[in-house]
Amino acid sequence: MRRGDVSSTMEGIATAVLEKYLRKTLGGQDSSFSAPFAASQLAAAFLPALRRFFEVEEETKEAEKEKAKEAHEAVEKKYY
Repeated sequence: MRRGDVSSTMEGIATAVLEKYLRKTLGGQDSSFSAPFAASQLAAAFLPALRRFFEVEEETKEAEKEKAKEAHEAVEKKYY
């Protein structure tokens, strides 16, 4: 792919795609190429992951509390 016609064809395609992307991004006419749109897309992608992260964190805290309670009860049972 680094030689001959295939290379020049691939390079031409890559150049055309990059030029079109830059034209749309820098032109500011297409809202789907704007920073606010990109930010909203990132937020939409990360929000479910963050929610799940906090859910797992809460589940972990609850599990740790339960283990501590069980350990405390075992000590009380053994010594009292």
